[in-house]
Parts: sequence; C-alpha cells; structure tokens
Amino acid sequence: MNLFYKLKPDLFFLCCSAVFGLILLIVTPPFQTPDEFNHFYRAYQISEGNFVAIKKDNRVGGELPESLVRLTQSFRNMPRREYITTTWTDISDQFDIPLVQDRKVFVDFPNTGMYSFVSYAPQAMGIFVLRVFDLPPLYLFYGARLASLIFWIFSIAFAIRRLPFYQWLFVLLALLPMSVSTNMSVSADVVTNVLAFVVIAYSLDLAYKQPVVSLRHVLVYIVWGILLALAKVVYIPLILLFLLIPHRKFASTRAHYFTIVLVFAGSAIAAISWSVVMGNLYVPYSLYNPAFRDGPIMATCLVPCANMQDQLHYIMSDWTYVPVVFIHSIKASFDMYFEGYIGTFGWLETTLSIGFIYFSYGIIFLVALWDGSSSFQTGRYFKPMLIGSFTVVIVLLLLTQLLTWVCVGGDWIYIIQGRYIIPVMPLLFMLCYNVKWSRPQVVIKVVSVFSVLSLSYTSAFVYQRYFDQDEVEIIRFSTDVEKVHETYYLTTDRADVYLENGNTQSDEKARSGKYSVKVSFKQPYSLTYRLRECKAGDSLLVDVYRYGSKGGIMISGGENSFYTYTDDPIEKDSLGWDHLQKKFLVPHNMGEKQLSIFAYYKEGDDSSYFDDLRFTYRKLK
Repeated sequence: MNLFYKLKPDLFFLCCSAVFGLILLIVTPPFQTPDEFNHFYRAYQISEGNFVAIKKDNRVGGELPESLVRLTQSFRNMPRREYITTTWTDISDQFDIPLVQDRKVFVDFPNTGMYSFVSYAPQAMGIFVLRVFDLPPLYLFYGARLASLIFWIFSIAFAIRRLPFYQWLFVLLALLPMSVSTNMSVSADVVTNVLAFVVIAYSLDLAYKQPVVSLRHVLVYIVWGILLALAKVVYIPLILLFLLIPHRKFASTRAHYFTIVLVFAGSAIAAISWSVVMGNLYVPYSLYNPAFRDGPIMATCLVPCANMQDQLHYIMSDWTYVPVVFIHSIKASFDMYFEGYIGTFGWLETTLSIGFIYFSYGIIFLVALWDGSSSFQTGRYFKPMLIGSFTVVIVLLLLTQLLTWVCVGGDWIYIIQGRYIIPVMPLLFMLCYNVKWSRPQVVIKVVSVFSVLSLSYTSAFVYQRYFDQDEVEIIRFSTDVEKVHETYYLTTDRADVYLENGNTQSDEKARSGKYSVKVSFKQPYSLTYRLRECKAGDSLLVDVYRYGSKGGIMISGGENSFYTYTDDPIEKDSLGWDHLQKKFLVPHNMGEKQLSIFAYYKEGDDSSYFDDLRFTYRKLK
C-alpha cells in the first residue's frame, strides 16, 4: 500500500488521462460530441489562417473543402439517436474520402463561427500539420482530437503542479468522465476548460505559495486573463481570484492597485474587442438566409424565435423577468446539468447510471473535505471570493443562454448542459476547504482508485453505446405517420410493425411530410405500440416530436397497472416542435409481461400534434 503514498498528483493525472483519453478518443465515433461537426469546420477554417468567420448573403460560416461536408454527412444520423450504432468498418471506410483542398463550398456554422481563434488553437494546429501532407479529412479530424487531448493533458498537469493545495481534488475533477470525454474532442470547450483551471491554479499559487509577486508573474497572469476573455467571456469573473493575493506581496500598495487595474483592464479590452467582432457576425434566425436556415443540421445553430437584440430589449423592459427565468430554469433543467457534469455523452442522449452519478458526487465532496492542507490557512476572504466568482459566472452563463437560445420572452432556459459548468465547479467544491478533517493518505487512495474504475466503466459504457450489441436483441422502428393501413393502423419503416390509432392522423400540422397525429381530450391516445414478453432488465427509448404544450409519452403495464409519463421537452427544434424523449428500464416487479407505449393527451381543452416517432427496444438475450 505504500505505493499509493508515492503517487504524485500531476504524474498520476498525466498517465491516467493519456490512457483513458486515448481510449475514449477511439471508442467515440467521429462527431459524436455536441456540435463537433461545426467545431471541426471552424478549426479547419482557422488552420488556413482565416481567424474570423465569413458573413455573406445573410449566412455565417466559411469556404471549406467539399470533402469535409461529405465526411460529416456519413455521421449525421447518429446524434440524439441512441438506437443507431456503427462499426469499425463503417468508420474506416471514410478514410477513403480524399481532401481535395481546392474544391470548396460555403458551409454554414453560425454557432461556432462566433468563437475566437483562441478557442481552436490546438485543434487548428493539429489540422494544419496534417493538411500539409494532403491527408484525407478523417485523418485531420482525428489529428484535431489528438491535438486537443495532448494540449489539455499537459496544461492541466501544469495547473495541478502550481496548486498550493487541493491538487488531488483537481485531479479528481479533471478525470471525471464528462471532463475526459469533452477534452478529447474538437470542441472549443477544451481551451476554455484549460484556461479556467490554469487561472484558478495560478491565482492560488500567487496568493498562497509564492513569497512575492514579480513583474513576470503579473505579465503571465494578464496573458491568461486575456486568453480566457477571448475563449469565452462568461468565465472572466474567475480573475476575481486575483484579489486573494495579499498586498504585502507587491512592491507597494500603489503597485498592488495598479496591477489589479492592469489585470482587469486587459481582460475587459479583449472581451469588448471580440464582442464587437461577434456583433458584426451575429445573424438571428429571422434574418438568416431562408434557403439555408432550416433542417436538422441548422436546428442546433439557430432558434427560430430567438433574437439577441429583441431579447435584450425585453429584459430591459421588465426587471423581474431575468431572476424569475433563472430560478425556473435552474429547477427545470436540474437533471441536465446535475447528470451532465459527471457523464452525459454523445449529443446528450447517453447518460451514465444515476446511481453512479450520485456516488461520484459523494466521492467529490469527501475528497474536498479531506484534501485540505494544514500548511495553508486561506484567510477570511477565501470562501466569499469563491462564492462571488462562482455566482457571477453562473449568472453570465445563464444570461448568454437566455439571449441567444431562448425565444424572446421565453419562460425558461431549456438547455443548461453539464459541460458548461466544468470550468467553474472547482470553486464550488473548494468551499469545503478545511484543515481539521485533512486525510491526505486516504485521499490519494480514493482519487486514484475511483478515477481508474470510473473511467474504465465509462470506456466500456461508451463502447457499448456505439458498437457492442452482442448481448442484446434490438427492435427498432420509426414512422413519420404519413401512411395509414386499410385496417386503420399507422405504418412504420418495418413491415411487421404497426401502430394503433390511425384515425388520429391529421393534415393540420406536420414536422415532416404532410401529416402528424392529433390528440385532444376527446381522443387522448395515439401511436400506440404494445410490447409482449418483456422481462426485467430490458430497456426502451422513445423519441417523438410534439407541437403544442400538452401531451406526452406514456408507458404503462404490469399487474398493478403502473405507468410512467413525461411531457418535458429536452429541446425545441428550428421548426418550433418540442423534442420529447423517454427512457425506461423494465422493473423486476412487473407482474405481466406486456407494456403499452403511446402518445397521451393528459389534460386541457386544446390539441397537440405528434410526428416523427423513433422507437428502440433492447431485449436481453
């Protein structure tokens, strides 16, 4: 057991992150992290020296090789569809697509086009090196992922080494499944996460470890602050931690105040400068070129009813609006960010078990309580500063989401992803700092064992999601409710599967094609499917789109007539339809072996419409 005590936190992180980062890089198919299509486009654009996205014909994006679009099309059917898997052959076949750098088309990526070049520096460098050899685009993609991973590993190891205390806590947080998964991707979040951790570590280093603050320290800190502001402006409040540095460490009180002004001015100027650039690039859905603003690809880029300027005017007209929306959103989206911080993969459709997530939070808080150091007394301003910085970041994060991704006057922010809070969560856990309960030897064991086991579990989990189907029989079908059989059953894409309630077909609304199904108080059931011979451990996933505020997905069965129901959307698409999703694990106490799954109108006098149903049933062999 003495081997545990010899572990160095930065070296353990280097080894563990390298091994499991590479594993996740391989078992996560291309473009299967959020917005990775558009992140890849933007990184490639920067690799060619085009640091600012192009705005023309009311479109935002850039001139890119047509082969990049051809490559991404091969993987666009997988996001948000847990029932779609792939094979190694399917992926390797894409290496045959040639780059052909001079055959270009204009590609839209209005969301990632708003990010600065700083956010894609490592990814663009990886692409640039491989592009020199004219390698196929899939090589460039994996090169960008690898460059991100390497940059993240060595940068976080540097941050851990600079920390005066809580080194093992930071190792644990950096090695959480969601953190490793995000930071091996092409996402702009990689650079943001790195800069946030470095700024926190460097602030604590100067405040509690360095005897004096030199000019070199100040210049380095200013650079970190400027880069953080350019990467993502909402995390600028992290530089408030600079105020923890005692004035006695400066040459004089005047030098102390002057340095504070320089640090904050540098970040503010950088943020304002890039905000001007972003303002010139921003095009809301209402003004975006109509020929290119709709469809599943653009659904993740633009919200039809959102407009930053109009939302800002609405906020200014009602001072109570923002706090009400914030409180409602934090409650309504709790599961998304609570689970997502630990491990929600793919495009938010694949989440680790809830038991593991709760266990992970328990481990984090224990390590936060035990990893204190008797060598450092943090002082009375330490925790108030953490709370202040954390709060301001969260407020800015919610505000930017409200401005850009919510309908004008909308009552909640429906997407608060767990990966958004990775940069700032260390501040929350550091509030547990104490020297009374310090258990350094226990912490080393807990962090090292938990990190290895959790990432092993995660690697197997992700592999099974995308590749391993040997232990289950999968029943899949989908329908756009366009056809009704002569027996009044709705047809699906499987000849042997029909859905009940064909009489609810309606031409009043449609997400795709000409028809949807209409449910109301008079006719509350539709899209009914009955599963027989279910057994404990079987699982199912139902995806459907709803137009209207009422109605949801109902699953019922069992000898006690149990039921489970959801009507909360996980997102709204570009056409205004709510995306509903229901996951269900067949319980051990289900007496009967039949389940009924259907769209159900629960209450109210209005009507709702359902379209584009996708169903996956995983039956244990």
